Amino acid sequence: MKNRLFIAAAAAALVFSTATFAQDAEHPAKDAKKKGGPFVKADKDGDGKLTEAEFVEFAAARMNADAAKARFKELDKDGNGSLTREEFAAGMPHKKKG
Repeated sequence: MKNRLFIAAAAAALVFSTATFAQDAEHPAKDAKKKGGPFVKADKDGDGKLTEAEFVEFAAARMNADAAKARFKELDKDGNGSLTREEFAAGMPHKKKG
């Protein structure tokens, strides 16, 4: 009886951990939010891309809305109306190492 109970508990734990892992895999931006960074901070809905509105809100401390919209269009290389992490990073100033 104890063996059956142990096996049932182990199976339940395995199912729960697998379901949790599957949810996290569906939302990679969740993990990125924990890590931080400018792209993640700007990505308010956590979908892994920046809309023009998200970018304008993020850039508000650095430039006015018209300038931010113009910069968004420059960065949106494929013209799909959103910025990928790569498009965003290509337009950000890089710190020189050492």
